[in-house]
Order: sequence, then C-alpha cells, then structure tokens
Amino acid sequence: MEHEDLLPRFVECAGHAVTGRVTKIAPIGFFVRIADCVEGLVPVAEPVADMAKSVREGQEISVRIVAVDLERSRVVLAAEGFA
Repeated sequence: MEHEDLLPRFVECAGHAVTGRVTKIAPIGFFVRIADCVEGLVPVAEPVADMAKSVREGQEISVRIVAVDLERSRVVLAAEGFA
C-alpha cells in the first residue's frame, strides 16, 4: 500500500515547534517521529554519553523543525538542551 509523502507539508513548518515521540537513539543524535511516516533527527555535536539519562525511546518531546530536505527526504530537528 502506497503512503502519501507527507514531507512536503513540513517545508513551510521550518521554525515551528512540534511534539513527537523519540523512536531511536544513535551516536549522532536521536530520531523523533513528528507525524505518521515522518521522522527527523536531532543531531548532537559530540556524542552525549549520558543521553540515555536525558532522553529515552518512547518519550514525548518538544522539538523545533530546523530544516526539511525534500531531495534527501530528511528532516533536521532541534531540541532544548541538545546541540
């Protein structure tokens, strides 16, 4: 079953805050689902050893949409306290 590409809807949302659920924690940051079939990355500048104490999978978190790259199907997010 084909899903509609929801990513274009988020292009004009750059700069807006949204709430999403953390889906995965990785060495480069963590992924947050901001809509069905749309996830973005909150990148971290350097590995955060204690990230598991700060954020966990399944947690609801408020993030800001920084950029939407339609060509590469990527959403870059920012969260308070992570850079």
